[in-house]
Amino acid sequence: MTPTHDRTSNQMMKQWRGLGVSPGIGIGWIVRMSARGERVFRFRLNPSQVEHEVKRLTEAIDKTRQQLLQIKSKLEQTLGSAHAYILDAHLLMLEDRQLVEEIRTLIRYELVNAEWAVKTVTDRILASYAEIKDEYLCERGSDVRDVMDRLTAMLRGDHPPQGLPQQTILVAQHILPSIMAELDVESVVGLVAQAGGRTSHAAIIARSLGIPAVVGIDQYEEIEAGAAAIIDGQSGLLILHPTDETVRQYQHRQTERERLWSFMQARAQLPAQTCDGIRITLRANIELPSECNMLAHYSAQGIGLFRTQYLFLSRAADELPSEEEQFNVYRQLAQACGTDGVGIRTFDWAETGVAQSGRELEINPALGLRAIRFSLQARDVFRTQLRAILRAACYGSVRVVLPLVSTITELRQARQILQQAAQELTAEGVAHQDNVPIGVMIEVPAAVMIADVLAAESDFFSLGTNDLIQYLLAVDRDNTQVAYLYKALHPALLRAIKQTVDAATHANIPVEVCGEMASDPLHALVLIGLGVRSLSMAPKFIPFIKDIIRCVDAATLQQTVKRALNLSSTEQVEALLHEEWHPFMQMWSEQTPSEWAQIEQA
Repeated sequence: MTPTHDRTSNQMMKQWRGLGVSPGIGIGWIVRMSARGERVFRFRLNPSQVEHEVKRLTEAIDKTRQQLLQIKSKLEQTLGSAHAYILDAHLLMLEDRQLVEEIRTLIRYELVNAEWAVKTVTDRILASYAEIKDEYLCERGSDVRDVMDRLTAMLRGDHPPQGLPQQTILVAQHILPSIMAELDVESVVGLVAQAGGRTSHAAIIARSLGIPAVVGIDQYEEIEAGAAAIIDGQSGLLILHPTDETVRQYQHRQTERERLWSFMQARAQLPAQTCDGIRITLRANIELPSECNMLAHYSAQGIGLFRTQYLFLSRAADELPSEEEQFNVYRQLAQACGTDGVGIRTFDWAETGVAQSGRELEINPALGLRAIRFSLQARDVFRTQLRAILRAACYGSVRVVLPLVSTITELRQARQILQQAAQELTAEGVAHQDNVPIGVMIEVPAAVMIADVLAAESDFFSLGTNDLIQYLLAVDRDNTQVAYLYKALHPALLRAIKQTVDAATHANIPVEVCGEMASDPLHALVLIGLGVRSLSMAPKFIPFIKDIIRCVDAATLQQTVKRALNLSSTEQVEALLHEEWHPFMQMWSEQTPSEWAQIEQA
C-alpha cells in the first residue's frame, strides 16, 4: 500500500531537515514511540524495606539480562554475529560490579527506591559522557541510557514494544539499539530521532539493516502520528503529508537507488584504477574485530584504521585491557588482513573517560591531555599496547598509528618506547616482529606545518580529516550554531592536505586518508586530485568509490584541483567542481539518479 496525499484534509506538505545517518528512502506512515524511563519518582524507604528493595534490584537485573540475551539472539539471526557485540556491551554493564554496587549503596544509605537509585547513577554517568568531545565515544552514552532505561522499565513492570504496522517510520527522541533489535524490522522503513549521531549504535544497526535514518530533528514533537511521510536518509530530509507527485518522484528514486547499489556490489571485485592507469588503494575503517568479515565482502585491501577505544567500553577505571587480551584482538585483525595489513591506532585515553582516576576534569578535553600526549605519560600502559601489537605482527602486516601528534619529540619518544617493548620481548623469548612501521596521524594544524619534519622520521602518514577540519577551521561540527562552517572543501583544508601529500611524496612515504572525506565521492575525487593514492572508509562505501575511480582520469582531476587550490572561498571551489564533475555530483546527490553504467560508458 502506498501513502497518498489526502486532498480533503487541507494538510499542507511539511519538511524538516536533520542529519542523515543511514542512506536510503523510506515511504510510509509515522508511528511515535514514547521514551522509556521518562517518569521516575523518588520514594524514601523505611530501614526495614532496604533489603527487600536491594533484592528487587537484583531480580530486575537478572530479568533484564535474560531479556537482553533474547534480544541478542534475535539480532544474530537478523544481522549475523557481526553486530551482536552491541548487546555484549550492554550485558557487560549489568555485570559491572562497581556500577551495581553504586546503585545498591544509594538504596542502603540514601534510603531511596531502586528506580531512583538507577536514575541517579545514570545521570552521573551521562554527565561524564557529555564532557567527551570524541563523537564515537560520546555516542556510547546512548548505550548506558538504553541499559538503565531497560532496567528501570523492568523494575516498573513495563512490557517491551508490540508489533508495528507495515511501512512504519518510527519517530522518537532517542532510538535506542536494543529497542530496534526488539522491533519487527520488516515493518520499519525509516527512523527519525531528535538525538543521536553517525556513530551511535542505533545508526550502525540502521545502516546494517538498510533502514534510512535521520537524526537532529528538533521539532520531532510536531511530527503527527499516523501521517503519511517520506524519509531521505541521504540528505537528512523528512517530508510530512507528501503530495501524490512527490511520492511518485521518491518511489522512482528508491527504485533507481536499489538498482545502482546492486550493480556496484556485483562489481566490487574489479580494481580501483583510473582511466589513465593510476591504482588507488581502498581500505576499510573498522571499530570491532567482528567486522573483519566485511573486508572480503566489499573487497577492501586491508584495514586502514582500527580504533582501539572499543576495548574500554563498559570498563571501570581500574580494569584496563591486558596485553594478552589486546594481543588476541590484534592477532585476529592481522590474520584477517594478511599482507594487505592493518593500521592500529593507539588509545586516545582522555576520550575514553577511563584510566584517569583522581585527575581533575578538563575544561576543554579536545585540547587537553589526550591521545599520544596521555600515552607518553602513561608509559607502562602504552608499552603494554605496543607489546601486544608487536606480537600480533607475526600473523600479518601491522602498522602503528599515533593519534594527535603535534611535535617531532612525540614521534621520537613513541618510537623509543616501541623499541624498548621489542627488546623486552626478545629478552623474554616471546615471538614478535621488530620492524613494525610506525606513522603519525595528521589531524592538527601543527602537524601540517611540520609535515616535512615528521615525514623524515615517519614510515607513513594517516590523514585524519575529521579532526583536521575541526582544528583547522575552529569549528565543532556537533554545535548546530556553527556547524555551517564545517567545510571539507575549504581552501585552507585543501592547501593543508596538499602540503601534507607533498611532504610525504618528497620523503617517499605513503599517505592515506582515513577520515570521512574518503567515503564521499566528490571529496574522494578531490583527494585523488591532490595526489592521495590510498583511501580508507566504512567498508560498504568501497564498491561505490571504486566505480567512481574507474570512471575518471587522474591527470584531469589533478588539473581541476590545481585550479581549485588558487580559489579563495569554499563557494568558488564547489562551483568549479560542480561545473567540471557534474555527472558525479548529480548521481551522488540522487536528485535525478540514473544507471551508473551509462555514466561509465560516457
